[in-house]
This record gives sequence, C-alpha cells and structure tokens, in this order.
Amino acid sequence: MSAQLIIVEGLPGSGKSTGARLIADILQERGKNVVLVEEGDLDHPADYEGVASFTPEEWEELCYTHKDHQMHLCSRAFYEEGNYFLPYRKIQQDEPGQLPPLLLADLFKQDIYEVSLERNMQLISAKWNKFAAAAVSQDKVYVFECCFIQNPVTVSMIKHNREAEESLRYVQLLEKAITPLNPILIYMDQQDYDVTFNKAVAERPVEWSNGLMDYYTSQGYGQAHGYAGIEGTLKVLYARRQLEEQIMKALSLSSTTVDNTQYDLVQLRQVLANILIDE
Repeated sequence: MSAQLIIVEGLPGSGKSTGARLIADILQERGKNVVLVEEGDLDHPADYEGVASFTPEEWEELCYTHKDHQMHLCSRAFYEEGNYFLPYRKIQQDEPGQLPPLLLADLFKQDIYEVSLERNMQLISAKWNKFAAAAVSQDKVYVFECCFIQNPVTVSMIKHNREAEESLRYVQLLEKAITPLNPILIYMDQQDYDVTFNKAVAERPVEWSNGLMDYYTSQGYGQAHGYAGIEGTLKVLYARRQLEEQIMKALSLSSTTVDNTQYDLVQLRQVLANILIDE
C-alpha cells in the first residue's frame, strides 16, 4: 500500500470514528508508522479547530478593543502568510477562564469556520497544501476522520447554502493538494439512516444533538427550506449525503463505500483490511 493518507468520511453516527481507529490498528499491525487524527483534534495538521484568523487591521482592532488582554493574545498568536491566527479553543483548554465572554465572542466571530466562504476556502486550502508538502517526505501514514469532504460541504452547503458546484470546487482544491500522498477515501454508510441518526441522538449527550439540529436548520440550507427539529435535520443530512456521493464520483482519488449498517466490528475490520490490501 503506497497511500500516505487515508480519509474516513460519512454522516454523523455512521461509524467514522470506529472505522478510523480500526484502520489505524490494522496498519500498525502491518508495521506502518501511523498518525491517527480524529474529528475535533485541536492540533489537526491539515485543518483548523477553534482557531480565529485576522488580517493585520483586524488584529490591531482586536488588541485595541481588548487592551487588558493584548499581551496574552500576542503570546499565543502566530502569523502566517499575511494573517494572524489565534487558537482560542486551545487557550480555553490550557488556561480555563483566561478568555472573558466579550473577548471570546469577538474571537468566535473570526473563527475560520465563521468567516466568509471565500476566506474560509483560502485559509483551509493553504493549510492542506502545507500539510501535504510536509507529509510527502515523511515515512508515515495519516488516517483522518472526516474533514476532507465533510467540512467543505458543511460550510458551503449547510452554512452558506451555496450551489453544489461550489462544494465540489472546494473539495477539488483539497484533492489537488493531497494528490502526491496517494490518498484513499473510505465512506462509511448506513442503509437506513433514520435509525442510525435516532440511535446517535439517544446515545450521545443532549448538547450534541441540540447543537447539530441548530446548526443544520437555523442557517443556510436548512433555513432556506424551512426545516426544523429532528425531522428537518434528517432532511438536511440526506441532502448532504446525496451531495457527498456526487462529489465522490467526481473526484479522481481512490474511493470506496462501506456498508456499516450492522455495526459488526469483526466484519467491519475484515472489510477494511481487504480494502487496505487492495490499495
């Protein structure tokens, strides 16, 4: 297997986390140097999680508005390619209580996934290019749980209600960046997603389901279609899956869909092991 990057995608509750961990275990057993990067990783090598970005003018305004915290902000920020970046979620994790509500609100407004789609695409694609340029010379296999298709589709379709062509163009930007890594895309699927989603809602914290439903129905695509609640969220998720299937067909990288309806770990492990051998 020559792939240096394996990406596991799928809708919430489809088994992405389980699949990614199984893949990492299989590869480690085969002697590979594996780096597993799960969804929500604050130190994601190709994506941003809880990071705010600022132009020099925006950064100057932030520091002026929050003079009392300027030194602390500057000590945690980094500057790259004309932008200041502040990993505010990492600060919250490392130093609880150091970011007061008003400052945190201003940082959230500049979160890379809250800015305009055009700026988001520019910043995210630059990060993927930087990651791929470094990874291609490393003797490692990276296993990413989602973010390659999920995040571009979520931000372009669900948040901004843009046309499908824009979501595809976004993902193709990332595909171009990672082509030297011979990537493999594995899409976890469920035959009856209504059952899958309701199972996830029942098993996970209520904050997760409420947050997901709010994100999927109160803005962009969901709001434009007048969707609400669990039923509305499911309609958006089905539309998302349809778009993701279209995108997968349009990509050049190696991809396969895995039916994980039964949640059979032994069977899933064997299916994934066979895919990795074939690649």
